[in-house]
Amino acid sequence: NVGLRNIADDTELVSFLDSDDVSPANRIRKDLPVFREDPAVQFTYGKITLVDAMDDHAFKPHGNARRVTVRGISMSAGIYRAAFLQELGQFDESFEQSEDSDFLFRAFESKANYRLTDTICVYYRRHSGNMTRDKELALKSFMRAVHRSLVRRKRNPSLGMPTDVFDLKALMQTPMD
Repeated sequence: NVGLRNIADDTELVSFLDSDDVSPANRIRKDLPVFREDPAVQFTYGKITLVDAMDDHAFKPHGNARRVTVRGISMSAGIYRAAFLQELGQFDESFEQSEDSDFLFRAFESKANYRLTDTICVYYRRHSGNMTRDKELALKSFMRAVHRSLVRRKRNPSLGMPTDVFDLKALMQTPMD
């Protein structure tokens, strides 16, 4: 939220990256044409690669790393118009985890003009220090975000929620644990 509050007035596009993840080379360059071709696009949303070993010199998955690429739930999978982020508001800081899920659900519920891309937007490191390793808290937090989305959509049936965006089944079956 500190970052959101400090977006410069002349900023057009924003993306996110967690401190332990890596943005692949040219990742942003690949999706920029979408914004040029259609000025009404409010965000792009690509894929993430979950990986258990990174080559920290080459900034890419290690050759023998286990990995899976999915359209997961990650703020880093998107590039957002700054004005759109300002309209959405801030992250709900009452979440211990899944504040990004809640935020993304709000983005998709808004019926924003978005484009799904096949760009791999982030190498998401799976390691023993991940906050999401606490399976019980991760599930509880995620279900809270889902519940909040359901409540919002029940109160306002004009809100949308695409059913074809997130590869939740693939995420649940990932052999990365």
